[in-house]
Parts: sequence; C-alpha cells; structure tokens
Amino acid sequence: MPRRLRDDEDDGSEVEDSVTPEFSGDVPDDTASTTPLPVRKRQRMSNVAECNSQDDKYLPGSIVRVTLDHFLTYDQTEFRPGPNLNMIIGPNGTGKSTIVCAICLGLGYAPSYLGRAKDVSEFVKHGYSEAEIEIELQGQEGQQNTIIKRRLHKDNNSSQYWMNGVSTSFKLIQDYVRKFNVQIDNLCQFLPQDKVVEFAQLTPEKLLQETQRAAGDENMLKQHQELISLRNEQKGLSSGKEKDDAALANLKTRQAVLERDVQRFRDREAIKKRIELLEIKVPFAEYNDAKRAFEEARADNREQAAELQRIKTRFEPMVQAREEAKEHSQRMEEERTKRKQRYDTVQQAMVRVSQDLDRTSSAMEDHRRDIVTRRKQEQTRKEKLREVRSDVAKWQRNLGPEPENPDASDLNGQIREKSDALRVLNHQVKEVQDKQQALTDRGREEGTRLRRLQEEHGRLNSVREQRLELLKGWHRDTYEAVQWLRQNKDKFEHEVYEPVYLEVSVSNMRYANQIEMGFRDSNFLSFTCMSRQDYRKFTELLVDNNQAAGRRLSLFVAEYSGTNAPTLESQRSPVPQEELKRLGFDGWMLDYLEGPKPVLNALCHMVNANSTALSFQPFSSEDNKKVEALTRQNEQGDIIQLIQNYMAGRVHYTINRSRYGRKEASTRTRNVRNAKRFGEAVNMEKKSQLERNMNEIKSNIDEVQSGLDQCKKKEIKIRADYEVLKAERDAIEKEKNERIKANREWQKRQVRLNSMKEDLERREAVPVTYEEDIAQIKARMARSAEERGQLAVQYKDLVVQAMQLMTRYQVAYLNALQAVSDNKGVIARFGEISQQLQEAENASTAVKALMADKKRLAQQKYQTATAKSQQVSEETREQLQASLEDLETVEELRDIIMQEKNNLELIFNTNSNVIEQYEKRQRDIAELQEKVETRQAALDEVDTKIEQIRGDWEPRLRALVERISRSFSDAFNYIGCAGEVQVGRKDPERTPEDDFAQWRIEILVKFRDTEKLQLLDAQRQSGGERSVSTIMYLMALQDMATAPFRVVDEINQGMDPRNERLVHARLVDVACRGNTSQYFLITPKLLPDLMYHSKMKVLTIYNGEWLPEPEESKMDFKKYLAIKKAQKGLA
Repeated sequence: MPRRLRDDEDDGSEVEDSVTPEFSGDVPDDTASTTPLPVRKRQRMSNVAECNSQDDKYLPGSIVRVTLDHFLTYDQTEFRPGPNLNMIIGPNGTGKSTIVCAICLGLGYAPSYLGRAKDVSEFVKHGYSEAEIEIELQGQEGQQNTIIKRRLHKDNNSSQYWMNGVSTSFKLIQDYVRKFNVQIDNLCQFLPQDKVVEFAQLTPEKLLQETQRAAGDENMLKQHQELISLRNEQKGLSSGKEKDDAALANLKTRQAVLERDVQRFRDREAIKKRIELLEIKVPFAEYNDAKRAFEEARADNREQAAELQRIKTRFEPMVQAREEAKEHSQRMEEERTKRKQRYDTVQQAMVRVSQDLDRTSSAMEDHRRDIVTRRKQEQTRKEKLREVRSDVAKWQRNLGPEPENPDASDLNGQIREKSDALRVLNHQVKEVQDKQQALTDRGREEGTRLRRLQEEHGRLNSVREQRLELLKGWHRDTYEAVQWLRQNKDKFEHEVYEPVYLEVSVSNMRYANQIEMGFRDSNFLSFTCMSRQDYRKFTELLVDNNQAAGRRLSLFVAEYSGTNAPTLESQRSPVPQEELKRLGFDGWMLDYLEGPKPVLNALCHMVNANSTALSFQPFSSEDNKKVEALTRQNEQGDIIQLIQNYMAGRVHYTINRSRYGRKEASTRTRNVRNAKRFGEAVNMEKKSQLERNMNEIKSNIDEVQSGLDQCKKKEIKIRADYEVLKAERDAIEKEKNERIKANREWQKRQVRLNSMKEDLERREAVPVTYEEDIAQIKARMARSAEERGQLAVQYKDLVVQAMQLMTRYQVAYLNALQAVSDNKGVIARFGEISQQLQEAENASTAVKALMADKKRLAQQKYQTATAKSQQVSEETREQLQASLEDLETVEELRDIIMQEKNNLELIFNTNSNVIEQYEKRQRDIAELQEKVETRQAALDEVDTKIEQIRGDWEPRLRALVERISRSFSDAFNYIGCAGEVQVGRKDPERTPEDDFAQWRIEILVKFRDTEKLQLLDAQRQSGGERSVSTIMYLMALQDMATAPFRVVDEINQGMDPRNERLVHARLVDVACRGNTSQYFLITPKLLPDLMYHSKMKVLTIYNGEWLPEPEESKMDFKKYLAIKKAQKGLA
C-alpha cells in the first residue's frame, strides 16, 4: 500500500514506518552498481542505494565516508560518496537535506550556515538524547585519512569532538578543516536548500568577495579587502587634507591683512624702547652729578679735620685737666648706683617675707573653717540616721499581709476556653475572606477576559490597516511600496493590486490553518498587475531604479495576463463540486478566499487555490485511497493524478506518481501549522462567538457578585458573635490582671523595705571619727602659727638692714653731687678755650654730616639706576652699558625724551594684541603647513600601496572573471541562451573607479531572443531563470574552485524540463572532469533519460513508513539494473 511520509524540513520529527522503497533513475552504463546499505533490526531509518562509477582519485579534504547515528530522520546509516559528482536523489522528506546538515555540523560549523534551526540540540532525532556524526576526509598525498566525529547533546545543547579517536576541541577541528580550504561559510561553495534564496539575494559586491574566496588564489580576497581598507584610509586622508588646505589658505589671507598693523605697532614699539632707554639713562646721569658733589664734600671734610687737630694740639694741658674732673665725677656716680642696687635688693626680700606672712594668715583661717564644717557634718549624720530608722518603722507598719493566689491560675481555664472559641470564629472569618478573595480574583479575571474580548470585538472592522502596520515590521520594502502605490495609482493603465496579505481574507476561519499552509511568504507579499506593461513599469520604477522610493526595493510582483488562464473565470478545477463532496471534501481552497478576482486568479497560479481540496475533518486511510484512485490518462498514456494536494484535519497530503514502471503513487504528509498571517482575520462567525463569550462572562461576573454578597452577610454575623466572646474574655483577663497587679505592688513594697533596712545597717556600721578629725585640724593650725612667728623675726632683721643701706646710699649721693659741681667749675674757668674748641668740633661735625648726606644721595641714585636697569630687557641693558661712557647730562636727556614722545604721538596706536595674534597665527600656519605635508606624504604612501596592490590584483581578478565569464557564456550558449559575467561598480556614474568597496560581480543573462542582456536580480527574472543562472554560475566556478568539495541542495527547483535537462548535462560535463573538486547535488526530482557519466555516483535515499528489513525486501536492484540495461540495449 502507499506510504505516508513526514517532511523533516518542517519539524524535524521522526520518520514513521515505511513501505517497500522504489528506485528511480536511468542507469545506462554497465559500470554502475547499486548496493543497499545494511540496516538494523526494528530501526526506522534511511537506506541509501548507491550507483557509482569506477574509483577515481579523491582530492585532499574530500569526503570519503559519512556515518550518522540518531541524526534527524536517521537511526543509523553510512554512505561513501564518490570523488567527483555525487547526485543524492529521493522524494521530499526522506532525508536528503539531512546529509547536507551532517556535512556542515560534522566539520564543526554552526547551524546558522544551514538557515534552519539555531541550536544543535534540534538536530538530535526525536526520542533520543544525543546524536553522532562521523566524517572521513581524504588526507594529503602520502598521509592517512582523517576521521572527525562530533557528538550532539540534546539536554544541554552542547557538542563533543574527536579526531582519529582522540578527544579534541572545536578550535583544533576548525583549524584542521581550514587547512584544506573547506568553505562551508561560502555560498558559492556550500549552498543548502534554505540558503538558496539568500544566495540569490547576495549583493553583487558580496558575490565578488565570495567568488574570489571560492575560485581565486589565497591572496586575492585579502588584497581586495586591503584595497577597500586603503581606499577608506585614502578618502579619510584626502578629506582631511582638503580641509587643512582650505584652513591654511584662510589663515594666510587673514595674516596678510594684519601685516600693516604689525609694522605700525613695531614702529611704535621701537620708539617706546628708545624712550625706555633714555629714561633709564636719566637716573645714571643723576648718579654722576651726585657722585661729583660727594667728592667735593669729602675734600672739604679733610681740610676741616686738619684744622680741628691743630686747635686740639695748642690747648692740650687745659683739655687734660678737664678730662680728669670729668672722670672723678663719673666714679662718684658709679658708687652711688651700686649702693642704690644693694638697698633695692633688701627691699625686694622684705616684700617676699611680707607675702609669706599673708599666706600663713590665710592658712590659719582655712583651718578654723575646716573645724566648723566637720562639726556640721557630724550633726547631719546623726539627723539622717534618726530619719532612716523612722522610715523603716513606718514601711514595716504599712506593708500588710501577702495577697492570696497572686498568679490567678483559677481564671486561666476560663480564658483559654474563650480564646479557643474566638479562634474558631476567626478561622470561620478567614474562610469567608478566602472565599471572597477567590471570588474577587475570579471576578477580576473574568473582567480582564471581558475587556480583551471587547477590545478584540472593537477591532473587527480594522483588520486591513492592522495588517498594513504588521507589514511595516515584517517586510519594510513591501510596506513602502504600498504607501507609494496608494499615491501613484494614476501612473498605470489598469488596477495594480496591493499585496495578497492586504487584499485577501479567509471567509471561514476554520480553514485558516489549512489555507495558510499552502502559502509562502512571497505569496503573501506579491503585488498583482493585470498587464505586462504595468508589470514592467512597476518593477522599473520601484525595483530597477531608486527615483520613485528613494532606493531600490526588493519586491514580489505577479502578472499572468499572457498565460492560459489570464482571468479567474478561465480557471478550471480538476474535479466537479459534486465529486469533491462525494470524496468527503468541504470545497476548494478558492471557495474560502475573499478578495479581488485578479488577486484570486494569481493565487490559482501561485498556490493552486483552485485545485487544492480542503476538509475540516481528518481522513481515514480509506478516504485517502479514494483520493489517490482519482486519476485520468492523458494522450501519451501517462496517469495524471487529479487531486495532487489536499488537506484533511491537521494533515497536508501531496500525491506524486512515478513516471516509471507501474507508475505507483507515493504520498508525502506534513502537519498543518497554526495560521499566523491569516490568524488575525475576522468574520461574522467569530464576531458571534465573541458576543456569546462576552455574555457568558457577564453571567459569570453576576454569579461572582452574588457569592460576594452572601459572604459579606456571613462575615458580619460571625464578627458580631466574635465581639461578644471577646468582651467576656476581656473581663476575665481584666480580673486576672488586677490580681497580678496587686501582688506586684506588695512585692515592690517588700523590696523597698528590705532596701531601707540594708541602708540603715550600712549607716550604723560606719565608724565615728569626729574627735580624731578635729584633733588633726588643730595640729595643722599649730604648725601654721609657728611658721608665722619665724617669718615675723626674719622681717624685723630685714628692716634694720634696709635702714643701714639707706644711710650709706645718701652719703654716696652727696659725694656724686660734689664731683659734678667741681667739673662745672673747671669748665667755667676754661670757657673761652672750650668755646673755640667746640666751634672747631661743630664745624668738623657739620662738614662730615654734609659729606655723609652727599654719599647717601649718590648711593640712592646708584641703587635707583641699578634697579631700573634690572627691569628692562637684556638687549636694553646692553645698549645702556655701551652708552654710559659718553652719557648726556640730565637736561639733555630730558629734551631728547620729550622729542621722542612727540614722535610717538604722531603714529596711530593699534591693538596691543595684534602682535600676539600675528605670531600665534604664524605658528598655526607653520603647524598646519607641517600637518598638510604629513598628510600628503601619508596620502602618497597610500596611493603607492593602492597602485602596487591594484597592479597585482586587478589583472588577476579580471583574468579570473574572464575565465568565469567564458565558462558561463559557454554554458548559456549550450542551453540556447546568452550570458556573461563582468566586473562592474554600483552606480558607475557616481562611484569613482578606485572605490573598491563598490566593485562587484555583474551577471548578465538573456533567456529570449527579443530581450537584451539584463542584470540578474531577485525581481527581474523568474524563479526558474534565477535557478538556471545560479547553477550555471556555480558550475563556472568548478574548474577554478580551490575548495575540496562543493554542495548544492535543490537548485533545480522551478526549472522547466528543457532547462533542467540542459543544466544537468552541463553539470555532469563540468563536475566529472579530471582533477576537479568533489560535488554534491541534492534534488527530489529528476527527468528520465538524463546524461550519465562513469565518474558520477548516484545516491538514492528510500525511506518511509513500514520499511521492510533487507531480508524481507522484494526489491532486487541487480535484477532491476539488468532489466534497464536490456531495455537500453546494453546487456
């Protein structure tokens, strides 16, 4: 019976039991062999049938063997690819792309290079905790092969690595793989199924870099990247130099304006300096005048001193007598002074003794006060003792008897009984409150649900605008195109419809999941044009050019005016509605879509909306058999399946019929996912359901409110009973507290009485020392009296001594007066002589004073002149030094200064900061000039590097691209089309030639004679045309590839049979040449009678439910090959 398959690309789930496999493909060469891989008992797994040529030489780094355990769809399998072209074929869902995943992950690369799951744990087969990948790589010549193993752990999303059985690290694995130039991260070398679209959308600039990495030598890409870096550095240097040149020119212009002001300022400064020098000369001239005056006074002083000496010589005897009288007077004065000092010493001793007498008197008084104080203390002690004894007797009388039953234990039982009853009531209140809280929470949740439903109900009429807002974040280019289209509808002959996502809705939401299962994102985003002319204009404005939207947009545009079904009315369903109902279907997908007819017609072309049947209920195996049996036979005798795609319940079925043998059918199944894009669509059925849900919630809210009211009443009653019990318990507790309080008061009085008794005992025990203390004070008083008597005797002796010294002093004083009188008599007798001598001395003193004044004035002038000279610059001091020998007079200098000041007033005064500005700007000009020269030198160095690297890189690049272009052109000529590859630049009119970041690969193709060569992009060509172009470009790289192997997954999807056949032949020719890298081509479909080469190896994966064990299989591949060879005449 036919089998059901699950699509591992959708959910990675375990493949169910399989039926007997079917081998498809023509093998016209007797060198091919087919060997089914061994399987293990009761394991669901994939078997691989191999058809390979004779052994060829593996290049170093090629894949020799791959072994998988519990990896995605496989339990366990092993296969050995050939060294050249390996074609891996089999129906969808059998595990072809799993081999691609195994190569990527097994060599240490991340899942991101596959475009599938993000975590390695998702590659472990369902139901297992870990998976293993083992890959054997061909070693270098003369070296053994290397076996790399990677174990994936599902629980912690981790990996382990081994190399030749030895545990190793991820980094060592990566380093080793890179030695062979494995380029899994290069889409030109490794193109998984989910990366095909990404490759088609590679920017031409990125494609150039990937091409160099794939086909160029190891230095080519590095040189390109270095040129990009140097160009960026060059632009930065050029921009900086231009700014510096402009700034330098501006500074020089402004500096020229300042030069005239600077010259005037310098003239003024020169005059100022001359005035400054002259003003410095003035004090030196004044010093010269003072110096001459001093020298004249010094000569006069010498003459006067000589005259005084002549007078002293003539009157010398008389002078000597006067000197002797003077000396006698001085001796008498000294004697008087000595006796006065002795008297003062005795007088000071008398003062000290008097002070000691006062001190002893104070001590006597202190002792008397101590006796009085001690007597008062003793009296106070006796009174306090009597008071304490009286208090003890009083407290003893007032204490009273000890209270009975002080702890009130007889009341504790009553209190516990009341407390237990209160706890019961409190628990009842809490239960009621918990119930109230539960009802409140439920009411809040119901209210939240009601608000959400009301909000959703209010959004029913705004679905289109909401979808437009979602589109803004989902696909910005499409969103901008919609906004532009709404403003420019008049530019087109016919209506251009907005994307399907905005134009179409699901009329019955129960089918939304199934309908969305048949859509791709590109279908949702497709605009619909009604004519080819509008299609070309729309794509030209928004896709090919950037004038309309400000940039080139990436869009999907559909147009089917030139097809067999240009309108919705011309679409035909394969089965009438009556027959469809009989099979158990509810209708076609088209029946549940609403929107403009042209858009619905486009969906018939894009997703087969008119031939995809839907059933909300799941199908049984008998229902599936009925659908599978619904066929017809065409004119060529081929069996046509009328309903190829249908959905029943949560399962999507796809029926394919083999073109060979008995042309049996195989069914692939996929689980229907929940709708995301159509999930927000709303119809009346959903609106009614929302209203019913809201009414139900409102009823629930009323029920909650009723329950809350009942709980409130019950709580009030319980709280009333609680208050009565609490009052009774409080009364008992009050009585208990009063007893305890009375006992505590008696205890306090008892403690106070004991404390007072202890105080009385301490006071009575203190010894009485009153008599001893009084005796000690009187003894100290007697000692002070004795000391006072001794001081009085000493003071009397000092008074007698003072009287004697005073008498002696008076005699000395009289003698001194007599000596002074005698000296005056001598002076009177020689008055005339003394007058002459005095006049001579006065004259000498006056002349000497005048000389000192002149000297002091000269010194001041010198100091002033020297100080001023230190305040000027070194240059001015040098000029001053040179002019001192021939110095002008003060009057002459002042006349010259006046003249220079008049000259200074004739020159206009400029800003004093002009020189500072001028010099600062001059320094700035010098620095900027140096900076410009440095930048120019760096720019010259960068230019030289660019010229050197470009001179080596560009010829090799153009030669490489030329070889690729020749191979690409030959391939396109082979299929009757035209194509070429060239090196170009983005927007060449605006982009300079040396902007290496804008250099790119431009692939030009032409599929029709009426067209010109056009640039290949994701918008201009159809999916099949892009697939042909992509595979041809990849084949053009084959001969130049430096990687040991290349992988391409399902690149032939979308090709028409003719192109697929031609591309296959070209691929076989290129991949099977000598010394080319290993090639893996994965495809779910192949045409019959394709070209075969002895170096090819065909790996056919057969997999499915209820797969028999090898010993139970009825498939004999050797017999099958013998039959096919006989049919081809090769037996």
